[in-house]
Amino acid sequence: MPANPVVLVHGLHDTEHVFRRMSASLRQRGFDVNTLNLNPNNGDAPLEDLAAQLRTFIDSRVGTDKPLDIVAFSMGGLVARY
Repeated sequence: MPANPVVLVHGLHDTEHVFRRMSASLRQRGFDVNTLNLNPNNGDAPLEDLAAQLRTFIDSRVGTDKPLDIVAFSMGGLVARY
């Protein structure tokens, strides 16, 4: 069975670039890795707005009916849980 797609969600003041090594390593192992840039990434937007960005990204890149794994830290963890 293929592994679930992976979505990487960065923290405050970061971008998807923070995951470059992890993304490369996971892709080499055959994972479907997806990263996004939350905007703004400085804490000015409410979690609700950032979570809506994440939901739209997941719906468009992964789909609405597939299981997935989310790896997140800092603000990204709060956004993913929201």
